[in-house]
Amino acid sequence: MKIFKLIFVFVILLFFANIKLFAQKNNKINPDGYNKFYYKNGKVSSEGFMRNGKPDDYWKTYYSSGILKSEGNRKLFKLDSLWIFYDKDGDTLKKINYYNNKKNGYYFTYQYKNNNGKKIGGLISKELYVNDIKQGKSFYYKNGKLDKIITYKDGQKDGIAYKYNDTLITSIYKYNKDYLVFKDKINRTDKKGNRQGIWKNFYKNGKIKSQKTYVNNKLNGLVIEYNQQGKPVKTAEYKGDSLVSDSVDIKFDIKEQQEFYENGNIKFVGSFLDSIPVGLHKYYSADGSVIKARYYTKSGILRSSGTVDTLSRKQGDWLLYYPTGEVKAKAKYINNMRTGKWTFYYKNQKVEQTGFYKRGYPVNEWRWYYPSGKIWRIENLTKGKENGNFVEFSEIGDTLTKGEYLDGEKEGYWLYSVGDHIEKGNYQEGLKNGLWKYYYTSGDKMFVGNFVQGQENGKFTYYYPKNKIYLKGYYDMGVKEKLWYKYDENGELLWTIKYHNDKIKKINGVRFKLPRKLKASDFPQQNNNITRDYPKNTKE
Repeated sequence: MKIFKLIFVFVILLFFANIKLFAQKNNKINPDGYNKFYYKNGKVSSEGFMRNGKPDDYWKTYYSSGILKSEGNRKLFKLDSLWIFYDKDGDTLKKINYYNNKKNGYYFTYQYKNNNGKKIGGLISKELYVNDIKQGKSFYYKNGKLDKIITYKDGQKDGIAYKYNDTLITSIYKYNKDYLVFKDKINRTDKKGNRQGIWKNFYKNGKIKSQKTYVNNKLNGLVIEYNQQGKPVKTAEYKGDSLVSDSVDIKFDIKEQQEFYENGNIKFVGSFLDSIPVGLHKYYSADGSVIKARYYTKSGILRSSGTVDTLSRKQGDWLLYYPTGEVKAKAKYINNMRTGKWTFYYKNQKVEQTGFYKRGYPVNEWRWYYPSGKIWRIENLTKGKENGNFVEFSEIGDTLTKGEYLDGEKEGYWLYSVGDHIEKGNYQEGLKNGLWKYYYTSGDKMFVGNFVQGQENGKFTYYYPKNKIYLKGYYDMGVKEKLWYKYDENGELLWTIKYHNDKIKKINGVRFKLPRKLKASDFPQQNNNITRDYPKNTKE
């Protein structure tokens, strides 16, 4: 969403900036007709119709190279129909359907990367919007294959979602107003490719078709077949792939129980699996005005407790619990949405994190703590996205990470203290951009290199301690090129390697062909990307 906004703003700025260039050149703009605007190099920057001096109807914008950057239609000055955005190679970045200046229809997003000098990628998401808000099913792709289907309602995950491996569903999720309330892992294999655990097949309407249990690729336990309405029609039992019984009675023992006051008012209602409490249990006051509630897992473990209204929506103060019974969080709700101050606890009941929610989203400052009680992390959020200053500390108070987020993406200057060295540099839209420098803890240089949109680009130099060059070379947008030099600690040249398109062409001036048995890992490889493990998001 952020990327689109930036692209859109850039297009508008480019358009008006080039009006000036055009006027200086021709001293004439047609306020009610077709116009072309130009870069200083003579290439067209944008073209389209104007009405009353403002862009309307069909418009195109271009990169300074002449490659098409965007195209789309306006109707009465408002975005309308399909808009397409392209990268500098002319490959599609986004396709967005509009009506009356709002996203209506599918929003397609594409992504590309460099793979050994070859650009690869394609569609990564297909999201349905109605009046700028996600609704219905959205589709997400990985390496050209369907990865997830998520159902949205009013911009929040709501309903059933599926995770795929190729064409096979491997996880089923259930969301309620953006919160995960159920997860079922199915259709899994071990490292040897043997089926393990529960396997399920589904009808096209989403109803379950069959359920089987495997142990080491052999049927073990119940096999249940269902009709298209989702009701079991046939059962059998297997052991070690051998049929034990072709007819097994399935007992669904979940029953609702009720209790009443002497005046006939409801006192309690809840479900049990045999004697095990499951799901929502509600306890009423004598006049029915107060409804205390408890949520249990399907195995009978108390998950949370608090107050609900007559629509079973969570209201007011709630407690969340670990499976072992300790308080996991002190919480507040309004109409089932998280609100107000929340505090999460470790099992030893020391504070893990604390912060505020508004309309279901974490907002403002959140603080994380080590089990010892020392401050771990301070972050700022807007509608659940990182936005503003971020800092992370070691348990003894040293700064490990410091920077700023803008709408969920790293932006501007960042600092990392990573074990034996320190890293400093800038981000733009979540990607490394500009000059990055790494230092040993002594203050000596460890690495200097430039990045463009997350890709290594230009001269790269690595150092021994005491600022002595260890390795230097050149990247062209993530691809090794030209001569690379390696030195010993005394500054003596050890070898040179000439690269072209990330492939070795010469070693010490001699043409080279990589033998099959020699691996690329036998040559120095540098990792300029930072991977950090942060605590998982807290969920009920």
